[in-house]
Amino acid sequence: MAQTYEDFSKFGKEFADTGLKSFASLTKGAQAIATEAGEYTKKSFEAGSAA
Repeated sequence: MAQTYEDFSKFGKEFADTGLKSFASLTKGAQAIATEAGEYTKKSFEAGSAA
């Protein structure tokens, strides 16, 4: 029974670690998209103002 609990605990920890890594990756991706969108908006505004 103790071995089963230890296995379950290990699985839960691995699952949590994987989830955190996935969330970190998602956050970095979202930040990159937001940065690109901001730069595009800035360039579009500058191009429109110059015309």
